[in-house]
Amino acid sequence: YNWNAPIVASPHDYSTIYHASNVLVRTRDRGMTWEEISPDLTRDDDTRQGYGGGPITNEGAGGEIYGTIYYMVESPHERGTIWTGSDDGLIQLTRDDGRTWTDMTPDLGLPDGQINAIEVSPHDPATVYVSYNSYKFNDFTPHVLVTNDYGEHWEDRTNGIPEEAYT
Repeated sequence: YNWNAPIVASPHDYSTIYHASNVLVRTRDRGMTWEEISPDLTRDDDTRQGYGGGPITNEGAGGEIYGTIYYMVESPHERGTIWTGSDDGLIQLTRDDGRTWTDMTPDLGLPDGQINAIEVSPHDPATVYVSYNSYKFNDFTPHVLVTNDYGEHWEDRTNGIPEEAYT
């Protein structure tokens, strides 16, 4: 878990709560019991994992953990349609309440970075907006992506956003 780990109540049933680390867990009884509903949804890259802060200033609270789910949203239109975004740049989707997951990361030549937000359109369940950035790699270029078909195809909608604007 990182210290920004998502904790999200289902918009369809408030006793269902999701919590994300590198896997997504869920409770349906307000936290009394939990179940894993996903495999590891990150790149699980050992070369980028280890103690935060390096060997000199170990950051023991977990704020610099890498390889975690950074954002998670359940579609307000469709129960069990869940999107996740990781701090290592992956976008994952389940449309069957966590039984199967599909990597929907766009092949747009983006640099290493993290998914900062995923929002489902309030008008169309297949339209999703994603903000992406690489500030941890000293690249402050903003990226805004959109899909209109559940992630099968993506467009970069960054044009017009000021250089180095935080997305």
